[in-house]
Amino acid sequence: MARKRRMKSHIPPPHTNKTKKMKKTLLPLLLLVPCFQGHADELGYTTGAYSRSAFFSLGTGSRQGLAIRLTHEKLALLKGKRITGVTAIYGTKNLEGGTVTAFVATDLNATPIAEKAQAITSANIPSTTAKWTETTFDTPYTITGEEECLYIGYTGVLTGNYALYSTDRTMDAEGRTFAIVNDAWTDLNGKGRGMANLKAVVDELPQYADILMKSAHFSDYYLAGEHYTLQGEVFNAGTETITSLDVEVTSDQVQTLQLNNLELLPGKTLEITLPDVTAENAGATDLAMKIVKVNGKEDADMTDNGYAEHVFFYPQNMERSMLVESFTGQKCSNCPAGHTTLKRVLEEIPQQTVEVTHHAGYFPDNFTMNEDLQYTLFYGTSSTYAPAFMLNRYPNASTYVPVREISENNITEMFGQVANTHPYASLKLATEYDEATREVTLKFQIQGHEDMGETQNVLNIMMVQDGMRDYQSNGGNNYEHNHTFRGTVTGNEWGLLADFKPGETVTYEKTFTLPESVRSSYWTDELLAESGMTASMVTKELAPAQISFVGYIARYVPNDPALNYVYNCVQAKLGETYTQRAFDDSSDGIENITDHGKDLDIRIEGGRIFDGENLTDIRIFDATGRRYQTGLSLPHGTYIVSGKVSGKTVTKKLIVHP
Repeated sequence: MARKRRMKSHIPPPHTNKTKKMKKTLLPLLLLVPCFQGHADELGYTTGAYSRSAFFSLGTGSRQGLAIRLTHEKLALLKGKRITGVTAIYGTKNLEGGTVTAFVATDLNATPIAEKAQAITSANIPSTTAKWTETTFDTPYTITGEEECLYIGYTGVLTGNYALYSTDRTMDAEGRTFAIVNDAWTDLNGKGRGMANLKAVVDELPQYADILMKSAHFSDYYLAGEHYTLQGEVFNAGTETITSLDVEVTSDQVQTLQLNNLELLPGKTLEITLPDVTAENAGATDLAMKIVKVNGKEDADMTDNGYAEHVFFYPQNMERSMLVESFTGQKCSNCPAGHTTLKRVLEEIPQQTVEVTHHAGYFPDNFTMNEDLQYTLFYGTSSTYAPAFMLNRYPNASTYVPVREISENNITEMFGQVANTHPYASLKLATEYDEATREVTLKFQIQGHEDMGETQNVLNIMMVQDGMRDYQSNGGNNYEHNHTFRGTVTGNEWGLLADFKPGETVTYEKTFTLPESVRSSYWTDELLAESGMTASMVTKELAPAQISFVGYIARYVPNDPALNYVYNCVQAKLGETYTQRAFDDSSDGIENITDHGKDLDIRIEGGRIFDGENLTDIRIFDATGRRYQTGLSLPHGTYIVSGKVSGKTVTKKLIVHP
C-alpha cells in the first residue's frame, strides 16, 4: 500500500487510444449485448453500460460538465419534436449547492436555450445497478430542424476530489461526446472513454434507421510483414431494429461485406471484423470503412456512416524502449517493497524498459532535485504519494493521470495500455568520456519514421546514477539507490522543442565537464539551516562508472499532465553508444539542435529578450511551459529561448531577476 502525504503540487508543464489485441486469424462477427437498452423517447449514443468503479472527472478544475452533440442531419429527422429534459448517470453528490444543471444549447460556450437545476442526493448515485436521473425542463425546446447542431448535457461544481462523469467505455466517436477539462469543453474522442451515459428526453420519436460508425482507432503499433485483423464498431442510433448492413472496406482494394440476419436493437453496438491487413514494406496505408446500406437502403443520416484512418507499418526490425519513471523517498517505509515489486515485474514483461527514479512525491530527501518536484505534476493532484510509477507518462484510462501506485496489477495493466502506442522514431545516443579532463561529448539523434501530426514535441536527456549508498527507511543506512535522477543535460526539465519528420534525422550535441559531485538542488542553504543539515549530506559523488544517460522524445502539452506522452527512449552508459536496430547510420542529419549556452548572444535587457544572433522562429517559454510573445517585458523567472541560426535550432536558458 502506498504511503500518502498531502503536499503542495509543483506545477509546470508537463490516450491513450483504446486499443485491441490484434489477432492473426479472421474472427467471426461479434454482437455485443449492452447492459441497457434505451427507451423510445430517449436519444443518445450510449449503450447504457455502467460500472460503479469507472466514474471519473477530468483535469484539475472543480467545474465539470458532460455533453453530447446532435447533428443537423439528426435534428432534421426530428423536426417539430420537443426535447423535454435530460437523463444521465451521475457519479457523486458532492457538488456545490448539491445540484447539477441540465441544459440544451446551440454552442457549449453560449447561454443555454433551456436549462434546469437538478438536486443530486445519495438516492441518485448508483451502487450495484445503474441509476438514471431525469431532469425535466420547465419549458421544453421544440426542434426546428434548421439547427446546425444541439448540445445536450449538464454542468456542476465539485466540492472536492470526486468523480462525476459516467461513460459506457465502448469505442469513441468524433464530435459526439464532450467534457469539461481544465475549464474548457473538450472532445473526448480518442480518450478511451467511450460515449457519455447521457441522453436527451424527446417526446414521440419517429421510426427510422440510423447507424453510427465509431472511431475504430486502427492506430496500434504495427510492424511490416505481419498480418493483422482489425475490428470496427457500429452503434444503432435510430429507433428501428437493424437486420442487415452492407459495409464497404477500402485498403489496397475495395471489398464489400454483406452482414445479414442481424438483430441490432436501438442502443446496441455491433463489432465488425475486417479482412486481414498487412504490408510488405514499412510505410503508410489508408484504411476506410463505410456503411453503404442499412436494411437494404440508404441510412436516414449518411454523414456518420464512415471511418477512415491512416495505418502505419514500422520497419520489421523496429526497436523501442518504454520509459519507467518511479517516485520514491528515503523516509518512505513502503518504498523498498515497491522497488522490489517493480524490479520483479519489469524482468517478467516482454518489452524493453529504461528506468529513472525521482526522489519526490513523499518527502524531499538527500537526492531530490528541483526537476523531480516539477515531475509531480503528473500526479494530477496536490495529493502525492510513494512508491509510485508512470509508464511513458501515459495516463491511466481509469483516472486520466499518469502516476499510479506500484503494484503488480497496476504495472502490467499500464503495459497493456501502452504496448501498442507509437514510437514514431528510432534513436541513437552516443557518449564519449575523457577520464583525464572529465569532458563528456554527447550526441543524441532522432530518426523519424511516421508523421507526428500537429503536435508540439520535445527531446530531452536525463543523467542517472546507480549504486549510491545511503539511508532508506526499512532498508537501513547502506541501502543501494539505483536509477537516480541527477539532472538533465539540456538544463530544462521538459526538454527542447524540436520537429521530428519522417525521413529526417534531428541531432542534439553538447560537450560539458562532468562535475565531481552533484548537490541536491532542492536543498538551499536556507533550507539546510532550518533543518539542521549540512551541504555534505545532500552532495553526492558522481562516479563515472555509475553514470548513464537517458534520451527520450515526447509530446509536450504544458497545460495537461495527461497528454505529455513519451514516444521512445534510449539509454547509454557514460563512454558508450546505444543504437536502436531500425536506426540508419548512413542517413545524414537534416537538422541540428545545439545548446550554445553562454556563447550565444541572447540576453536580458530591461526585462526583454535581446537577440544579437539574428534569430528566426524565436520561441520563449518559462519553467511551466507557458509561451511568451517576443518583445514583451518578462516577469522575473527562468526562461528557455529557442530559435534558428543558419538553419540550425539553438537554445539558451536565461533568468530574469526581480
